[in-house]
Amino acid sequence: MEFENLLFLLEGRCDGLLFSGEYNITIEEIKSTSLPLESMDERTNPAHWAQAQCYGFMFLKEQGKDQIDLRLTYVHKISGDKKFFTRTFSLVELEDSVREMIANFAPYARLQVEHGLKRDLSIKKLNFPFPRYRQGQRQLAGAVYKTVTEGRTLFANAPTGIGKTISTIFPAVKAIREERIRKLFYLTAKTTTRQTAEEAFSLMIKKGLEIRTVTITAKAKVCFTSEGKCNKNDCEYANGYYDRINRCSA
Repeated sequence: MEFENLLFLLEGRCDGLLFSGEYNITIEEIKSTSLPLESMDERTNPAHWAQAQCYGFMFLKEQGKDQIDLRLTYVHKISGDKKFFTRTFSLVELEDSVREMIANFAPYARLQVEHGLKRDLSIKKLNFPFPRYRQGQRQLAGAVYKTVTEGRTLFANAPTGIGKTISTIFPAVKAIREERIRKLFYLTAKTTTRQTAEEAFSLMIKKGLEIRTVTITAKAKVCFTSEGKCNKNDCEYANGYYDRINRCSA
């Protein structure tokens, strides 16, 4: 779907596609919950309906049909009991809903596009962040780049001190600009090796690289409350989190 000169690709897989008779079709969205089922109604979580509406819109557009039933099913985690809500939507209603979702998402998408252009230009200009390669570094970096661009797997055994981290991250970043990969995951078993990877990215950023990095670590190490409970009832930082994210993207 096109919106304000941005092309959005809508895709996904519904939980259930139910056929009743020759013409009656229902798309089912299933959610597990720990809340008491008697406390829930069809307005409890609009985001769940939004997900089902996306599936319904895609199905109707693909099949050339005008109307479909959407069922939202809640399954209690402990008892296994179920509660169902079913609504009928026309293609026009679903298209309007999806367009509204895209309109809300568009500011963030535009930021992503702009960032991607800046990132690729900075990668093109980026040189190896050290004055020269150590012995064996150029060969390792070349092997990593070739492996990424060819979509293969590389196992490397290199001695301590050769500079393995930058020799793998630098060529992988270069491959992003060639659209061989979109994301890079660098997995470590120790805090020290994680810090080495972070330092490698920091160094390239100081050299002009425009890139975003995120370090994923244990919840206990990053929790502001030390409780590890990420819900608005227990954590003041979780309350309204996604509202603040949306304001930042807008």
